[in-house]
Amino acid sequence: MPQMRSLAVGSEAELGRLCAGLPGEVFFIRCVSLDTEAAGLLQAERWDGLIVDLEALPVTGLDLLRTAGRRYPELVSLAILRLEDQGQADSAREAGAYALLPKPCPALTLRQSLERGWERQRLLREVRVRDRALETINRELDSKIEAATGDLRELNARMLSEVASLREVDRLKSDFLDNVTHDLKNPLTTLRGYLEFLMETDLDAEKRKSCLQHAGSAATHMEYLINQLLEATRLNSRKIKLDLRDMIVPDILAEAGALIQGQTQAGHIRFEIIPDSDPALSLRADRGRLLQVLSNLLGNACKFTPQNGRIVLRAWRENENVHFCVEDSGIGIALEHQVRIFEKFYQVDHSLSKPFKGLGLGLRIAKELVDLHGGKIWVESQPSMGSSFHFVLPRKGPPVQG
Repeated sequence: MPQMRSLAVGSEAELGRLCAGLPGEVFFIRCVSLDTEAAGLLQAERWDGLIVDLEALPVTGLDLLRTAGRRYPELVSLAILRLEDQGQADSAREAGAYALLPKPCPALTLRQSLERGWERQRLLREVRVRDRALETINRELDSKIEAATGDLRELNARMLSEVASLREVDRLKSDFLDNVTHDLKNPLTTLRGYLEFLMETDLDAEKRKSCLQHAGSAATHMEYLINQLLEATRLNSRKIKLDLRDMIVPDILAEAGALIQGQTQAGHIRFEIIPDSDPALSLRADRGRLLQVLSNLLGNACKFTPQNGRIVLRAWRENENVHFCVEDSGIGIALEHQVRIFEKFYQVDHSLSKPFKGLGLGLRIAKELVDLHGGKIWVESQPSMGSSFHFVLPRKGPPVQG
């Protein structure tokens, strides 16, 4: 086990007695009396923790905490003070102290605070390493997509002079590229969002585990989409074979909500799930494709909903169907656009959609997948009044699989 190195500033004799009870194989404590000496040591050597006795150094100790926090953000800073002095306690927190310790301070309290801070420091470093790895994966993925785009464009140029059915070839090429760029980015964004949230927020173990589980769900969904890319060009020809399985509808809603949570938090959008009153409501469908439909609709809602807006995901039983609805408080869609909104590449007027540039494929993909399930999809909307995207799927699955 590595040794935690901490620098203690204040009365050397008093701090020495306090730290004497700490196991030396785990904690190395060096005690100094001057803040200037401590500042030099922080710069010259590697330290994991900083302990400042604010009663001994009421002013310069706060300055040292501030300077250390700016220069060494991972440093575990502890302040020893009279806790009844609320003003000094507030100043210590503002200066960046991780924990406030009472004076006189029991050795056990000091040890526990150092151990908690050390664990937090370790987790922050681990998350930062994983985030850098994720950034590397993201860059590699972008590079591969760019290379694939170049290859497909070159192939298309050759086919223009050799193949009579040019439009069909271009359609297949576009389907492939669009599925890559549109569908892989959503779970990847969710992954990054959770990792950044973990790195920037001090969470307890339960919340940290929940965040990692959500990030894992996003990674699983992204892996599923990558494995299905070769089948994406077969959507229009109905050659995709759905993996039909029985599933619980509230579970699907929760999973879809987890995939989009990073985007709603980043956009400061209130998100709510309203399931059917029956918690065991079931549906026979392709889980991955259903999540793809919901992710496309929710992602679309996020793009067109302003800050402090609201998105609601609902589902309920409707005779022998399950009715899904994604409702937002966004900019809405004019009637002349609603009749064409599910057409491939169709987008509303650029004056409305300029802040939310896209390729116009998400709703088309959603429609094709709903059709494959034997369902129906439509939109209800008014300009400036938000939009509601509805689709219904038969509970027992599509009547014909093929």
